[in-house]
Amino acid sequence: MNWLIVEDEADIRSLVSMMCQVWGNVPLAYESGQKAWDWLDTVESGQYKGAMPDFALMDIRMPGKRGNEISARLRTMPQFQHIPVVLMTAFVMSEDEMNQMKKDFGVDAVINKPLPDFDRLRTILYDIINRKKAEAPKVEAPKVEPPKVETAPPPVPVDVTAKTQPSKPPQMANLEIPKPAETPPPTTDTLKPVDVITPPSTEAPKPEATPTEPPKDPQA
Repeated sequence: MNWLIVEDEADIRSLVSMMCQVWGNVPLAYESGQKAWDWLDTVESGQYKGAMPDFALMDIRMPGKRGNEISARLRTMPQFQHIPVVLMTAFVMSEDEMNQMKKDFGVDAVINKPLPDFDRLRTILYDIINRKKAEAPKVEAPKVEPPKVETAPPPVPVDVTAKTQPSKPPQMANLEIPKPAETPPPTTDTLKPVDVITPPSTEAPKPEATPTEPPKDPQA
């Protein structure tokens, strides 16, 4: 966890920061209430990009802002509305004063200085932290409904014992086969003479025979 530690006494601030680290946490320490207040300004403006504290341990009376004033401001910020806040004081406070402090400033507990021993302080602080976590409202994650899957209809049962009959071929007698159209025979009126073309002869013309005179009778 990250701890916000605000204490103006250097010895106590160093001791608490050292215990925070020994217990496996990370301290974010400030030496006065005013410096812690200025840091909250950077958180609200968005300038601060570091880790946010999960727990606050602060002195009440400090230069600048007091611990109870810082606690009241923490409760107005969404980041710190549910973190445990413990105040330390060297002054004796009655039970009624402590309850009023818790009611007016959102404080979870007030412990007196001098602080108890190492182990006792760890038990006190972690009891407060665990109790605060149990009281914090639980943020439920939005429920996401799974996509609907359409199921196919169940198959139609088939009677495998029934005898299957082959399908009958179509009745040929019932089929009408179209007849070809009849073409009337040609008539003599429609026939036309065809001109026959004789190809020219390729033979060479024969020479004409010249008439010869009959031989004269020598006895004539």
